[in-house]
Amino acid sequence: MRKRQLAPWFLGGAIAGIIVTGTWVVGWDAVFRGVDRWQTLLTGLLAVGAAIWASRPVFQQLDQMRRQSAASAVGTFSSIAQRMEDEVARLASTEHVIRSCQDWLNVLRYEAQGTFAHSGELRDELRESSKRFEIEVQYYRQNGSRHSRSSPVNDDRWRFINQIDDACMLFSTLARDYWQITSWHDDVEGPNLSAEQREAAFVNCQAGLEKCFSTMLNFKASLMESIVKTWRMVRNLEDAVIDERGAFSA
Repeated sequence: MRKRQLAPWFLGGAIAGIIVTGTWVVGWDAVFRGVDRWQTLLTGLLAVGAAIWASRPVFQQLDQMRRQSAASAVGTFSSIAQRMEDEVARLASTEHVIRSCQDWLNVLRYEAQGTFAHSGELRDELRESSKRFEIEVQYYRQNGSRHSRSSPVNDDRWRFINQIDDACMLFSTLARDYWQITSWHDDVEGPNLSAEQREAAFVNCQAGLEKCFSTMLNFKASLMESIVKTWRMVRNLEDAVIDERGAFSA
């Protein structure tokens, strides 16, 4: 039983105890005189007790509403935590794509120092890797548009999104340069990089991929911290849904 439900009984018991004790100590006459003198106060205390007793259904309804609100919020926050866990799982795939692009960068740099002798074997694989990189960027941009930028985890999310977008543009520039040089068709468009521009693009792309990987790790750490906090909030809400007797109230 809740404390506020016991309050009227405590109040009534206290008054009865005072009367009984007073009768035993000073006698009935003194008690009657005391009641007559303090009848306004006693009447007020009795009125307060009656009001508390009468309000019991209201308090019960408020408790029920609180539990229902908590039960509804459990689903909402559980969904938020699950989406963040899905993002963490996607980051594992993105990490593989970034590492693959770093490997490709070394291959392209080696090829550029020679005569692009292995162009026929590499062109299709490079095109596929570039497409996968672009798909990752598209996923994060679409996912980022559904989130506010006001929280620390969202700030880290958008830093990563902007960095992976920049890295993808740098990698695509080198990929298109390679396709143009190694293509048998004149209609293949490319950036027409000079040797100096190509070397500068390699350096910038390598730095961009490294920074992309660094911001991804920061974003992943923020996600993991936010996931822990969100699941803790879910546990607290579930506790609020369970009443004091341990029975679940929907």
